[in-house]
Amino acid sequence: MFWILPGIEDIPFVKSWREILVKRTILSVIWFVVAAVITLLGILIF
Repeated sequence: MFWILPGIEDIPFVKSWREILVKRTILSVIWFVVAAVITLLGILIF
């Protein structure tokens, strides 16, 4: 028996592994690109 909050019965609580992996991969790529840009700016400025 799962505990269910009232009003959100139609929202899927469990996400598929593929959904989680895709989201994490995209976030990791974005994070890596931002870090690389900041590093390059730091090298160019100093």
